[in-house]
Amino acid sequence: MAHENEVVGLVTYTGADAYPGMQAFLDFANAPCLEAFESYVGISFELSDLDMIVLTPTDATWIKGHRTIACVVYTLDGSTLTGSIRGTAR
Repeated sequence: MAHENEVVGLVTYTGADAYPGMQAFLDFANAPCLEAFESYVGISFELSDLDMIVLTPTDATWIKGHRTIACVVYTLDGSTLTGSIRGTAR
């Protein structure tokens, strides 16, 4: 099935009681998302023709207990993915 992006990993933020902010989330998720990317796609992020964003809790979802950060992969050229990128080494 065609899709624009694919989740390659989930990371649960630990630490703060108060909403930590975007930079704290990005710092926390950087290494785990890079590891998840390589494990899922089969190639290091640096060598891939794919890109990745990190979806984080908002201050509104934080209050409701949301602590999950998603590592989401998409194509650099904006093209649609037509199958899973798992193990494609692209």
